[in-house]
Amino acid sequence: MSILQPAQQQHRMATQRKLRRVRHASFPFFPYWFIPILSLGLLSLFATSCVQSTTQNTTNKALEDIGADWVRPDISGRWVTLRGTPPADANTGAIYSAVRNAKSRTLFGSGIQATRVKEDYTTARKAPASVTPPIVPPGAELNTNPPQTGTNKHTWAFSRRENILTLTGELPDEAMRKSVIESAEFAANGARIEDRLTISGRQAASGYSTTALRGVQALGRCTSGTASFDGDIFNLRCETRQAEASALRRLASAPLAFGTIGDISVLATEAIESCESQLDNLLADARIEFATGSAIINAASGTLLSLIATEAQNCPGTLSIEGHTDNEGSAEINAELSLQRANAVRLELISRGLSATRLATEGFGPTRPIASNDTSLGRARNRRIQFRVVRP
Repeated sequence: MSILQPAQQQHRMATQRKLRRVRHASFPFFPYWFIPILSLGLLSLFATSCVQSTTQNTTNKALEDIGADWVRPDISGRWVTLRGTPPADANTGAIYSAVRNAKSRTLFGSGIQATRVKEDYTTARKAPASVTPPIVPPGAELNTNPPQTGTNKHTWAFSRRENILTLTGELPDEAMRKSVIESAEFAANGARIEDRLTISGRQAASGYSTTALRGVQALGRCTSGTASFDGDIFNLRCETRQAEASALRRLASAPLAFGTIGDISVLATEAIESCESQLDNLLADARIEFATGSAIINAASGTLLSLIATEAQNCPGTLSIEGHTDNEGSAEINAELSLQRANAVRLELISRGLSATRLATEGFGPTRPIASNDTSLGRARNRRIQFRVVRP
């Protein structure tokens, strides 16, 4: 008995150890590798949301600064698609450039936010093609004017120049005339009112007074421009500060109680000055060269013309190309030569992508010198091409 007792004890202890191992088995398998992947996914989702939000804010700010309130940006990460229906005076090239070059703050400084900008604009709806002109009997003249009703044919044109707001045109009665003048005095912010209005004595259409009041209210927020109502169409051409441009464009373009919206062109003073300054800088140390006594542009000026065309895409409204000469020779011949040279530059810019409708020309001959014509250096400076934005 005493001999077997140690062996029995060893067997009992081994059995206990086996039971103890079973009782304290390890935890079931868990995929710990999933934790960093989950963290990375959450971090990626957070980063994408922040990037898209920053792109949205940067794009909206760029569109607001340039006054393109009709554009609807579609944002996906750092990709921007520009949608909307451009108005007649829209400069889509400047809008694209503003969004493409818009910068935002990062941990490492300021940087361009949008990595891709795409334009997907829609065109304005046109009249149905099925509409056909009326048949006119032989020998008869087609009367394109609507019949006179005696109630709606009041026209007016208000203008603002050098802090003088001039009211010209015809209103139905003295009460409306007084209301328009009072509104002009309130909206013009200190400008002198020059009253040239007349009274027709004819009844106006319902809602006509609100159209006339919109004219003076809009023009009162301009530094210069014209507002007109002719043929039941309301037009506004205006220059104002950048901060006012978007709100003024919305005010002028809102539906009318009477009449229809025509040409609404609101240019920001800052955009005009920036455009002219950039073009002046390009021409400060270089000139568009012509063959002596002709409007043939030297081939060496091709690079300069390409730079001018690129910069002009960012200019608002219509760009005037001005030709100037020195005083040698006939004044009449010089005037014609300066115009021909301006026209030659216009054709070169059109061939480089600028719209023909945005380019005007004018020839001043020797009438606007910038240096003395008594020296060869001064005469060379006077033979030049300049660019100016056509102000309302």
